[in-house]
Amino acid sequence: MQAAVIVDTGPIVALLDAGETHHRWAHRHFESLAPQPLTSESVLSEACFQRQLRSRLTFWVTLG
Repeated sequence: MQAAVIVDTGPIVALLDAGETHHRWAHRHFESLAPQPLTSESVLSEACFQRQLRSRLTFWVTLG
């Protein structure tokens, strides 16, 4: 039996954002995790917030 893996915000953001530097790494490692990784509602909330913040920053930088 494999030990459970606890995942923090960074790898989740990398997994969800294809433009993230570590996206391929996160995708590869999440596929190999068994059983499913553990996380918390706080971590998921932070990951969503960071993705939203990055999207907004990209939008404003693009506008110049």
